[in-house]
Amino acid sequence: MPAEDLTEGHPPRLGTRRQVALALAIFFAAVALLLGESLFGPKVLTQADALYQFEPWASVAPEDYRPSNHLLLDQSIVFLPWMHFAAEQLARGELPLWNPDNYCGQPLVGSVQSAIYWPLNWIYYLWPSWSVHAWTAAIRLVAAGLFTYLLLRRLGLGFGSSVVGGLGFMLSGFMVAWLNHVQTNVALFLPALFWSVERMAARPGRREASLFGLLVGLQLLAGHLQTSLHLTLFVGAYVLFRLWRPIGSLRLSRRGFGWLCGGALAGALLSAPQLLPVLEYLETSQGGKVLEQIDPVGREGVKAASVLMVAPDRYGGPHTHDYTGPLGPNVNYNELIGGYVGRLLLVLALLQVLWLSRASPLGRGTLYFAAATLVAALVAYQVFPVYELFRAVPRLRSTKLMRLFLVVAFGLSVLGAAGLEGLFARFRLKAGACALACAAAIAVVAAELLSFAHGYNPQVDAEVLLPRTQVTDFLQRETEPYRALGIDTTTLMPSANLFYGVPMVSGYDAVEYAALTELVLQLTNNPPVYPFISGIRAFDRIEALPIASLLNVKYLLSPIALPPPLEPVLDAELLVYRNPDARPRAFLARDAVVLEDSVERLAYMGRPDFDPEVAVLEHDSPGLVRFRDAWSEEGDLGDLTLVSHEPREVLIEVDVPRPSLVVLADVWDREWSAELVPLDTDEAPTAVPIERVDHALRGVWVEPGRWSLRMRYDPRSTRIGLSLAAVALLALGFWARPLGRPRARSTQAS
Repeated sequence: MPAEDLTEGHPPRLGTRRQVALALAIFFAAVALLLGESLFGPKVLTQADALYQFEPWASVAPEDYRPSNHLLLDQSIVFLPWMHFAAEQLARGELPLWNPDNYCGQPLVGSVQSAIYWPLNWIYYLWPSWSVHAWTAAIRLVAAGLFTYLLLRRLGLGFGSSVVGGLGFMLSGFMVAWLNHVQTNVALFLPALFWSVERMAARPGRREASLFGLLVGLQLLAGHLQTSLHLTLFVGAYVLFRLWRPIGSLRLSRRGFGWLCGGALAGALLSAPQLLPVLEYLETSQGGKVLEQIDPVGREGVKAASVLMVAPDRYGGPHTHDYTGPLGPNVNYNELIGGYVGRLLLVLALLQVLWLSRASPLGRGTLYFAAATLVAALVAYQVFPVYELFRAVPRLRSTKLMRLFLVVAFGLSVLGAAGLEGLFARFRLKAGACALACAAAIAVVAAELLSFAHGYNPQVDAEVLLPRTQVTDFLQRETEPYRALGIDTTTLMPSANLFYGVPMVSGYDAVEYAALTELVLQLTNNPPVYPFISGIRAFDRIEALPIASLLNVKYLLSPIALPPPLEPVLDAELLVYRNPDARPRAFLARDAVVLEDSVERLAYMGRPDFDPEVAVLEHDSPGLVRFRDAWSEEGDLGDLTLVSHEPREVLIEVDVPRPSLVVLADVWDREWSAELVPLDTDEAPTAVPIERVDHALRGVWVEPGRWSLRMRYDPRSTRIGLSLAAVALLALGFWARPLGRPRARSTQAS
């Protein structure tokens, strides 16, 4: 084996490449048993059939069809449509930075879970096929198992015990329940980061810093910063533990600690294209404000769910349609099952903590993994006062702390594998007996976890997914820019509208603009407890229709008849109504008022007599003064033509006889820029500011004349982030280069 793996003073012998290959084969065999129908057969690994719960799909569902697992709905209304949209934009040669078809516009990278820069998503971008999802899921599971195996070998465990631990983590409740969610993109790096810390303890230096930095950067790009924060806490605690206590005879040196800090900084810079837009978006988002003020997780029955650690079917399951366990805000089977690793590993972990810590190679490392598992379990089960202490930390409180079951599953997998190795040492079993015991343990753990996991993630026929409907066909025939609004918020279940290219006011993502949320909440008589657009049950406040008209809502979709002035245009899976008062996507304001107080402004706009053509401004401006001086009620407003409306660029031509205000019914964002080009002269373009008008939309003042108004979304956060990432890649690549001549390879057997 390579000499670099035979560092003096380090306890483990890491095993040959053949053993790594055999471990990989075992992990892949387990995944093949779990996902074989979609990896090698005609099925596809996706939960998009859950859309048949909602209209218009429910009306065209195959006879007696039952959606497979409704609890995985986020796949169908967040991750899959965003990937579909991103693939379409990249195929056109555009970076998918802005989504114009939900929330009147939204930064796609800033929404985090789009995971635009996550390498496994690139496979789908290059080959946008349903079959890709099974293979990327398989890669995530096998990678989670392999990294756990490598960590356990570093900690001194034998081949068989390390494979048992790897199987435990890769098929744990967390990895299975969130398999095609972005949480597992991040979760697979938990053992990888611990493994990298152990490598640094063995031989501190820049090459190990490069590996650590790469892992840090990748998990931050993976699309779930809440889980990344959880990883950071427990990996950081492990680094401090290794500075304090050795495992075997090896302790992390101060030099190694310094290199880890350098690697972490380089990793953060590597992820800057993702992190900077998120930080920018949080300042104006509804999620950044609300989730810091509330507890997003309910508390009913959470502690009683501890039985799932030994009996995962105690309350039934969503995939078998018989779940009867705890329910509440973010309390469901997915959240509660995360710590499950099977009964054998749980028993072995308890033996390791209570009896075998001195006998197993993990030794003093038992203290950390036992403490981390216990703390994570106390937080996940909301035990006082540990849960309250974690809830008191800003930003951490909004991360759904129940998902620390990830750390529970990882800790039990490590402790269980160490317990198995400890039993061998305690009873002084010979090599043959150890091999048989390991084979039996591998079989038992695999059988337990595959039995639990089988069928949880649907493998369905591709033909049943995203069927055509009369409603979607009708909306797709519309050629002018417009928006649709479902009276029932589950209609065309946002963001699944992206599959059909149908623009909607609503969406499904907590990182929505606070100003737009405040405006759209005027459209309901029953504001949700958690004030998000995605939480509105029905857009039923008909007296606020002028706001919908302002937002370019041309079509309303409803299961029931709607009153005039709405005009019925289609009776199909849903009733489709045309709004005759809908304003164009871009128009010239007829008048303007200034309302500086936001409460007063929203009340004014929510009145039945609100005129969408009268722009509502937040403050006086030079443009408004010139506008008022030149305005007369009988005067001609001029002409406006929306030439093109692309995700990242809008082109408008105006011909106005006096100072005018162009209103674009897209959400305001500081990273949109605008320039005016005179059409009658050869003068150079002039940059002009975009003002926030009508509480959440865009407005641009133009002087008399013929102009081409160009708005472009080129966020500084992306430009700066890509530059920082390039610097980080250069640094990591430089660190990874070997110094001097390669050392002679050892012939010592592993």
